[in-house]
Amino acid sequence: MAFYKNKHVIVAMLVAPVLALISYFSVDAVVAEKPHAAKVGEHYSLLEKSNCRYSSGACNLKNGDVELVIKPEWITNQRLRLTINSSTPLNNVIGARVNVLGEEVAANAMESTDSEGFSWSTEMLTPDADLERLHVAVAINETWYYADAALKFINYESSFDDDFRQ
Repeated sequence: MAFYKNKHVIVAMLVAPVLALISYFSVDAVVAEKPHAAKVGEHYSLLEKSNCRYSSGACNLKNGDVELVIKPEWITNQRLRLTINSSTPLNNVIGARVNVLGEEVAANAMESTDSEGFSWSTEMLTPDADLERLHVAVAINETWYYADAALKFINYESSFDDDFRQ
């Protein structure tokens, strides 16, 4: 234990974590990409949140200030209505289902369900949650945002008997 009685070792043990934290935040400040405003006419991808990849009953897509929430509503056993709610008003929304090979199964323009453009919906016939994905493109002030999301979220499943979506 004479090792811990050396003052140089004790000072090094106190200073090393502080230097590590300083270097971590310094490197992040120098290397990190600075956020920038969306430019008119450009295309930006939306991040697929984790709730899109399991049977959650909703799918969140996000890029900066733009946030979309896609919610399914089964009309019959064969027909599904997808509703997209946005944090900002949308000018146009296009949705398409693609299979695992990337081939387009069905594409359709969505219709606005409110006058401001915050809510859009479309209907689908017999989507396969395991073998198909959803491609979405939305226009906001001539700037396009696109996303590729799993369709697993269309079936809401819980290990409890209650529906926690309300």
